[in-house]
This record gives sequence, structure tokens and C-alpha cells, in this order.
Amino acid sequence: MLSHLQTTLPEINGEVDWKKWLYESEGPLPWDPSSYCATELEDQVKALADVWMVHGGHTATHEDMVGWHSLQTMALLDELFNRVTDALQGRPRKPTDPHNVVNH
Repeated sequence: MLSHLQTTLPEINGEVDWKKWLYESEGPLPWDPSSYCATELEDQVKALADVWMVHGGHTATHEDMVGWHSLQTMALLDELFNRVTDALQGRPRKPTDPHNVVNH
């Protein structure tokens, strides 16, 4: 596994102590793998979640998800579930950046 990560992500080999991260860590280390990933699909999910959570879903339509991957639909359901759970437990979240929100 270690050699796979070093080969697949050579640009971060100097930034990540792979052995510590994989074998010695009791929790997440201060390296964010999402900073190396494109977020366009996730941004679409969070923007539509904002339409539902911030605006009550009044302007949402099935067309908002046309062309989505099935994993985006699953991610939307997860995002909505997590936001509702956080709200019920008194942990409100900030909506996504307004420039990412679907125009509704």
C-alpha cells in the first residue's frame, strides 16, 4: 500500500509522512487530500444541498441533477442527512460559498 501511494502521489511524498499516517496515527493528520482533488462535482452537490437547506427547496427541480453521476446523488443524500443531523444536535453549518449556489 505504501509503495502504491508513493507512486500514485509523487508530488506530495515530501509533505506526508506515509508510515506515520498509515501505521501510527490515532486520527487524521494535518494533510488534506481533498486539496489535491478537483471539487467541481462536490461543489455542485453542496450548492444543491444549500438550495434545500437554506432556501427550503422551493425552487429545486429534477433538472438540477441532470447529468449527475449516481455517486453525486448519493453524496447529496448524505450531505442533507448530515446537515439535518447537525442542525438537530445544535451544530449548525455554514452554507457553501454564495458564488457556488445554484441560481434559483
